[in-house]
Formats: sequence, structure tokens, C-alpha cells
Amino acid sequence: MASITKYVKEHFFETIKEIGEFYIFLYHTEFHSFNKEEISSIEIEYSSIQKVYAGEREDGKLDFDVLLNIFAVFNLNTSSQGIIFQKQVLTLKFSCIGSANQGIQDFQIQSIGKYDANNFKNFTKPLTDELIPYISKKILDDIAEELLSEYFPEALKTPTKLDSYSFAKALGLNVQFDELSSNTSIFGRLYFHEDKFSGIPAKTIVVDKNIKSKAMINSTIIHECLHWILHKYSAELEKASPTHMCKLTSNNELTENEAKEWQVHNLVPKFMMPTKTTKAFIKKRYHEICGNSQPPEMIDIIEQLIKDTANFFGTTIVATKNRLYEFGIEEARGALNYIDGKYVPPHSWKKGFLGPKQTFSIGFHDLAQLLSKHDLLGKLFLEGKFIYIDSHICLNLPKYIETLEDNKLSMTYYARTHMDECCLVFEKEHKYNIDGFIFYFDLSTALNNSIDTNKRQQYNYDSSDNNLELEIRAAILNAEAKESVDILNNLPFDFGSAISYLRERKKMSVEDLEASALISQRTIYSLQKNAKEPKLQTIVALCIALTLPYPVSIKLMEIAGRNLRQSSIEEMIYAEFLQKSYELSVEDCNQMLTNLNYSILTTKTTL
Repeated sequence: MASITKYVKEHFFETIKEIGEFYIFLYHTEFHSFNKEEISSIEIEYSSIQKVYAGEREDGKLDFDVLLNIFAVFNLNTSSQGIIFQKQVLTLKFSCIGSANQGIQDFQIQSIGKYDANNFKNFTKPLTDELIPYISKKILDDIAEELLSEYFPEALKTPTKLDSYSFAKALGLNVQFDELSSNTSIFGRLYFHEDKFSGIPAKTIVVDKNIKSKAMINSTIIHECLHWILHKYSAELEKASPTHMCKLTSNNELTENEAKEWQVHNLVPKFMMPTKTTKAFIKKRYHEICGNSQPPEMIDIIEQLIKDTANFFGTTIVATKNRLYEFGIEEARGALNYIDGKYVPPHSWKKGFLGPKQTFSIGFHDLAQLLSKHDLLGKLFLEGKFIYIDSHICLNLPKYIETLEDNKLSMTYYARTHMDECCLVFEKEHKYNIDGFIFYFDLSTALNNSIDTNKRQQYNYDSSDNNLELEIRAAILNAEAKESVDILNNLPFDFGSAISYLRERKKMSVEDLEASALISQRTIYSLQKNAKEPKLQTIVALCIALTLPYPVSIKLMEIAGRNLRQSSIEEMIYAEFLQKSYELSVEDCNQMLTNLNYSILTTKTTL
């Protein structure tokens, strides 16, 4: 990445050095306490630029403070010691201005003086060494309002949907659509300068033509517009570099532009949904939804509130959820979530219970990894004390789990509104691996405007007081469901007879079981006669096809001399399948295993 300090050294050092050394010869008494009459000569060994500070001006130019270190030798002719030599490092501050244009043009020195670290004042709008604005998380709303006051002042007075195209036009930027990647992992690009290879002119925003969501297109254009406002100086500095990039690609990859991406990712939702007017809209919409009736629980209307807010402001669902959460509506975090591509019903918890990096939800594969590493959690899960349902790990109690008319299990309304009471909490981190470094981001900083295949979510099981309390409560649960007890009491002791008993109890013919388990009739007959030793995958497929209760599935494995090892991620995935046997088919399980690069359970040609 380009550096203003390096640039000034390469282009203006000789001029600054010459002026600085001349200044020392004229005004050296400002820097020392020697007796003037004792100084016989001053020699300059060498000079170097220590640091260059930059700041943005109101007129579009840049201020620079250049610190020059001059290594001087004073030859002193003293009456007491004779001729002595004193070395000193003298630091000068050059106050300069310049324009960012393919590097720095019209560079002018305004004043020179002794550098005093104690009285050094930074600029009102300081820039980093790469000419990127200093923006901390706590001033993002202020920055957003400052920009809105210039480009969309009405949005600070009344709730307003920003017109991204007019915003781009006001900045002199053109918008065009083209395919940026084969998998739509790149949503937008901003071309600061002409790209002669692709024929794209300077000041052009390119949005991937495969994006269908209007909210995503709107957010992407505004995202690139903010890049132009905040990072045009940095781009001009980059252009002077031999390896400069003429474009800035907006995805979630942390490259050398990670600071720029962090700033814009976090600024876009605050720019599109300013605090005061957005809160006013949410309050008004809440009362409209409630009408004259008794105010409902927030969990019952949160999804509609999020969607209505997103539709009005033209923002993505993810950005809107995060914004509502920032406004103190914690229920937004538990709404409109999708894990493993499946919808997760809304859920809530005691206010303040969940930390910013914590979650009740976990994906299928991530859970399997956790279960293979955490002994107690894995043991309780295998015993059926906990159940994996709706992407949560919940206590398997009637208070929290109910059976619907289609025999599918579901969390009760009480459970979904008291997640802190019945579900385990996990620490969730986004990790980016870039050249051996790891970067962490809070959940609230993510903006759904790109897909990054390098990003991985890591979950850690937290042995908090709440989780330990749930573990203890789960460990003392001994009552099983009535059907499970009845089956276990009548289950034969050999595998073949057990399969026959279970098939007949479920009123399934061999042909039906063949179709559901993807196991040939020949194999089923062989298993029923104990003429064939069943594979672990075959047993799992049979349990799912027969929709067996979890304790029965475990017992059937024991009869066959098999068990699920906690040390195996693949077998922990089997355990999750068995807990959801009422919801999954063998084909569903095979598809998930294929997606995770594991072998499938069975096929229609299984012998």
C-alpha cells in the first residue's frame, strides 16, 4: 500500500533537506543552549524525514506536517575544555499543502519551525499514512450525518429512501452493470481511474448484473459512492505507486484495503438509516402494526417490522436487522435468520443476556465439530438429554419441545421466547485468514453486500453459568417419551428380529422400507435373518427411514454392536440425523453429507 511518508521522501526530500539545513545554520540557537561565542562551526552529518502527517482541508487540498531530523555536530571552542564536539538531533516541522492528483501535486512549504512534541496539534480531519480518514466505531453515526447534511439533508429531517443513482450522479460517477464474478461473490467495483485493459472509464461504478435484489443494488451503489468520498485521496496516492490499482473491489476479503472496507461496510447502514429519522419510522410503524389492540410480544411482529423498515429505506434485511439491534431492539437478532440454508423461526431471550458475539444458533457441521471435542456436551447429546432443533441445542423436555400433528418436533412458543432458559449459548467469531493473520469482527459489523468464500464462522462452546445449569438439569433427566419406553421394553435382543419388529410396528412393508432407506430388499431380508452384518451407515439409514425415537436408534446400534464415537465429526453428524429422524429423509441426509464431502449413507443399489 502506498505511503505519504514514503512518497514525500521520494519526491520532495532534497528540497526539504536543503531548506531545513539552511534554516539550522541561520537559527540554530533555537535548538541548543551553547554559548554562541563558543561555536566555531556546525557540520551536518545527514538528514532524514521522520514522519509525514496529513489532514483534509475544506478546499479539497491536503495539509501536511513533515518532520525532518537533522543530525548535526557542533564544534565548540571552550575555555575550560578546549575544542569539543557535541552531536545533536534537531527536528524541524515543515507545514505544507498539496493536491492529491496521481500522487501529490502543487506541493508547497508554508512555514518552518522547531518541532515541539508537547505542543504538536493534529489536523481537524486527520488522515492515515495511506491518506485514509481516521474513523472509529463510535463516530460512525456522526460521519454519516455529516455526509447526509451535504448530499441528502432532507434525510435528517424526515424518514427518506436515498436514491443511489442520484447520489452517484452528484459525485460525478457513472453506474453500469456487468458480470464481475462467476459466482456473484463480488457485488460491486469502483474504478477511480481508467482501466484501459477492460475499457472502463474513470469514475465508474460497476455492479454485478446477476444481482436481482433492488436493496442489494441500492446498497452496493451507495457503498461505492462512500468509497469515492472517503478514499479518493488514497486512490490518487496509490496511482503514483508502480503497483497501483485503478479499481476497488467490494467484497468481504480482507486485503490491503481492509481498513477502507471496514469503514464503508459499517458506514453504509448508518448513512441509509440515520439514527433520528429511522427511530421515528420504527416507532410509527410499530404503532401502525399494533393498531388499537393490545401490544403484542415483539417476537410476534419483529419480522414484519424488519421487512417494512428494509422496504422503506431500500436496505438489505441483514443491514436492517443490525441497525434495529443497535437501537436496542434485541429481538431483531433472533429474526429472519437462515442456517444451512433453512429458515430459523424467530426467538428471543431476556434482555441483555446475549453478548455481541454470542448466539443460540449453530450450523449442522459446526455442531458436529463441537460435539466431537466437548465430552460432556457430546455425552448428553448422545443420551438424548439435549435435542438439536431449529438450529438450536435445546433441553429435551415437554415444556420446550412439542410434537406437531405431522409428528414433527418443534420448539414451544415458551421455549422460543425464553431461549436463555432452555438453549445453549455459543461464542461466534468470523475469522479471516490473510497471510497468517487472523482478524475478528463483531456480528453487528457485518453487512450482507458480498459473499466471501474465505470467511469461516467458528463456534466455541462456552461453559457459562447458564450453560452449566442447563447441563445439570439435562443430566438428571431420566424420563423418556412414552413411545420410546414401550418400544424399548418390547425390542428383541438380536438385530434381525429387532428390525422385523420395528418395521411391523411402523406398518412398513419391505418394499416401503426399501424405498425409504434406499436399501435393497435382498439386503433387508439378509439383515432380518442375521445373515449379514450391518454397516453403521446402513443402521443410520434404517433408523431414519423408520423414524425411530432417538433412544431407540441408539439401542438398535448397541444390539448391532455399533456406537457413535464422539471423536468422529462424521459420526456426530449421524447423531444429529438421528435426533431429527422425523424431519429428514435418507435422501436429505445424503445430500447434506455430499455437501460436506462425506460418503453417503446408502443408495438404491446397496446390496
